[in-house]
Formats: sequence, structure tokens, C-alpha cells
Amino acid sequence: MFTTSEGTSYRYIRLMVEAPGRSEELSVPASLDDAALRARLFPADHFLRQLAQAMAERERRHGRAVSTLRVEAWQVQFAGTPLRGTERRLRSYTLHVSPSSRPDP
Repeated sequence: MFTTSEGTSYRYIRLMVEAPGRSEELSVPASLDDAALRARLFPADHFLRQLAQAMAERERRHGRAVSTLRVEAWQVQFAGTPLRGTERRLRSYTLHVSPSSRPDP
């Protein structure tokens, strides 16, 4: 017998944004589902960074401030009798966003 907790069913992504006056967890928007799926399946810095950059760009397009954006890949593991699920962070990546330059009027 083998465990199936290595698939995406038992993995999830958390996105946390911070900026002056703002610190919150964000949901993955439908437009970034593919990037989030890649990060869940292969939580390497490359895929976590791509998702963080795309999310930071999206937040800025919507007029929301972003100083840092952290992406975390988590997995639920099952063990014991009775069977219990525990969450384990697989990896995290923090993107530090430079302030956008304002065009001169």
C-alpha cells in the first residue's frame, strides 16, 4: 500500500501580502490557477517566485499596495491510529517588491 498525499489533493498554497497599513492572506484568483497548480506540484523557488510575481503585479494593477508577498506550499500528511492529518509547510518564498516609480506630471 502507498500513500496518495503526494498529489495536489493534499497540498495547498497560501499567499500573504504586506504593505504599509495592510497585512492579509489572499485567495488565489482563477487567472492564476495554473501558476498555483505548478507551485503545488513542484514547490521549487522558481515556481513559487513566478506565482509571487504574478500576484504582486495583479495587486498593483488593482491599485493595492504591495511591499512583500509570501507564497507558501503546504501538505497534509496522514499518520497514526486513528488516522490523523497534520499540516506541514513544504517551502516558502518571499518576494520583496520595490516601490513603483511615479511618472512625472
